[in-house]
Order: sequence, then structure tokens, then C-alpha cells
Amino acid sequence: IIVRENAKPSEFVAWVNAMQEVCEGTRWGIPCIVASNSKNESSDIRYDASQETNKFTTFPGTLGLAASRNMDTIEKFAKIVHDEFYVSNIRKGYMYMADCATDPRWFRTFGTFGEHPDLICDIMPRVIKGIQGETLDENGVAVTTKHFPGGGARENGFDPHYAEGKYNCYNTPGSMDTYHIPAFKASIAAGTSSIMPYYAIPSNKKSGFPQNGVDKFDEEIAFAYNDQFINGFLRNDLGFDGIVNSDTGVMGNCAWGAEMYNQAGRAARILHAGTDMVSGENDPAPFVEAVTKGYIDQETFDQAAARLLTELFRLGLFENPYADENAADAVIN
Repeated sequence: IIVRENAKPSEFVAWVNAMQEVCEGTRWGIPCIVASNSKNESSDIRYDASQETNKFTTFPGTLGLAASRNMDTIEKFAKIVHDEFYVSNIRKGYMYMADCATDPRWFRTFGTFGEHPDLICDIMPRVIKGIQGETLDENGVAVTTKHFPGGGARENGFDPHYAEGKYNCYNTPGSMDTYHIPAFKASIAAGTSSIMPYYAIPSNKKSGFPQNGVDKFDEEIAFAYNDQFINGFLRNDLGFDGIVNSDTGVMGNCAWGAEMYNQAGRAARILHAGTDMVSGENDPAPFVEAVTKGYIDQETFDQAAARLLTELFRLGLFENPYADENAADAVIN
């Protein structure tokens, strides 16, 4: 479950605890996990006397943190993010962006740690370990590093939330290897629990080769559907064995390159590619149809389920999915 509201921690805890109680009464008793986008950076710059609305401790944005080049501050930031998410019973974060901002026109640059791959590679392990711990366990908050294989390779600065920006363009040979992949290697080495692919499509026509050891991309389809990028580059080459969590809406308006498939066909293509979870989809019917009609084999389906369950076990949610509502507000801000 992803939560986007801005509430007091005690309100989050009451809400999550209520859902966990419902989950505990279901057939398998599988707990839910509540995720949130980042809550600890300044999102609304205020130049007047109006009250700050953020209930969580507010740091500068990620771009400001990177500009400080102060690793002590970044580690403090990560610890506070952990403490405030954990006490709120939000046990997973859709954060942070390991994207290297190579096009200054991209409107999501503000959410990155900048344009220098070495700096991003220094920051990401500190953030991941500060939030998850050295290894993810019952005291940790799971991190979702995004957006593989790097969202900064934009065409004219346009973003793949919209059709105009659906292509990742690697204008010079080796630019994927030099700028975009290194931070994901560093994040995997730091133990990130989950990685989120971007909506975009790799473009053969608009890229210079070689890129990541290949002279052509096998298929021009969004990364969550892309076997070469997920099973190939991410899992086989980089050794990532955690959850691959699609971005929200990849089966809907942002199904770039997969427009010809129905919903069950899209579900099958996503799972075949090595993506385990589709964010923003609340209807299991396309996934059930993909299995019952033989679009996807049971083994692939079970492998995705196993990765999702493993994270729940590592976080200790089967043992105790609840948090103390009375203690939450005292820790925050």
C-alpha cells in the first residue's frame, strides 16, 4: 500500500495497525507493507509567515544535500528518515533517486543527487545503509532505489510520464556505463531491497553504441517489460536478486512499447521480464488471467511472489506488524 497523505505519525500508525489487523484475519495471514515517497525534504518553499505543513523533520531537497557535499549531514539525514518512517510503521520507501541528471532541462532533476556519478555513488550507499541498516532486518525500513537504468538520459528534457519523453537517449557511446549505471551498482552493493525501473524505452535510433557492452538494444519497450534490461543487465550482469518494483501506471497510460497487449498480456510481459510487482494496480484479474491462460508459467509467478514475501520476512512483519501509536509523535520533527 502506498500512502501519499501528510499526516501525524500517530495517525499513520493507527491506520497501518488497522490494516494489519485485517490482514492477520485473512486466509494466509500475510501482512501488508506500507510504502511512501520521501517525506523529509523541503517540498514547498515558503516566503511568507504561513506555517510549515510537513509533519516530518525537514531537510533541504536531495539536490541541496548533494550540493553540500557533507557526508556527515547526509548520514544524519538518512538516520532521521529511518527513525521517522519506522516509528510511523511505514516500513518501505519509494526512494531515493540514483538517477544521474545529464539533461538540465529535465523537471525531475530536483529529486536527484545531481550530475556527478562519483558523488551519487558516494551518497547512495550512505542513504541506503542509514535507512535499511547494514542488512535489512526487523529494525529496518526497506529502500526502493529508482529509476533503473537511470532516468536522466532524457530527450530534450521531456519526461516519460508523457509520450513526448518516452525514450531514453544515450547520445554518446558508453554514456550509459559512464553516467547512469554506476549508482545502481553502488546501490546493489549497499543492499538496496528493491529497484524501480523507469517508464522509458531505450532508443536504438537515438543512441550511440556500444552501451553497456551491446551494439543494439534487443527491444524498444519500457524498462519494466524489458527482459534485456531487467533479467539481463540488472539481475544477471549486476547480480541483483531483490524486488523489481515497477513505477506507478506502467500497465496503463505509460505502457510505452506495450500498447498492443491487453492487460493480461502486459502482466505476463512484465513478469517474464523479471519485474515482480506492478505499482498502482489494485486488480489481480490480469495476473490471474495470465496464469490461467498460460501466458506465463507458474514458476515465474512463484518466483516473483517469493521475492515479495522474503522482504516481509526480513522486516519481521510476520512476527509483529504493529507499532506503538502513543510513542510515534514524540519521535518526529
